[in-house]
Amino acid sequence: MAKVIFIENVENIGKKYEIKKVSDGYARNFLFKRNLAIPATKKNLELREKMLNKIKDEETQKNKKLENLKNKIEQTHFEIKLKTGKKGEIFEKINSQKIADVLKENGFNIQKKDILLEKSIEKIGDYQVEVKIGNGKKAKIKISVLK
Repeated sequence: MAKVIFIENVENIGKKYEIKKVSDGYARNFLFKRNLAIPATKKNLELREKMLNKIKDEETQKNKKLENLKNKIEQTHFEIKLKTGKKGEIFEKINSQKIADVLKENGFNIQKKDILLEKSIEKIGDYQVEVKIGNGKKAKIKISVLK
């Protein structure tokens, strides 16, 4: 049996950076030839640890950026002005695309698909809308719909 470190995901066998024992022939004739795995030598194990630490650091940095974005977007108050009739009725609805456009105008690159709006906003008032910002994180934005 050969102990290997996977350098690529191999379906039903192993995931990237995972260490597993496989048969010598499978390692030599399939995994190594296709650059899917490397032998689990001391040097390669150290290299794996460095890569895992690097990935962990990158993930930490990404989470910090997302947390900063979340704080910034939640502290911003967005306003959308609508045309209204003489009796105060509004002539358009606020949908995900309209909210995405307002966010973009304010420097936030949030896509329409990331805005979790159950139904269009149809009345003047203040609203909270949830948006996905990445890595499973969400933020609540404050929107005022004005005349």
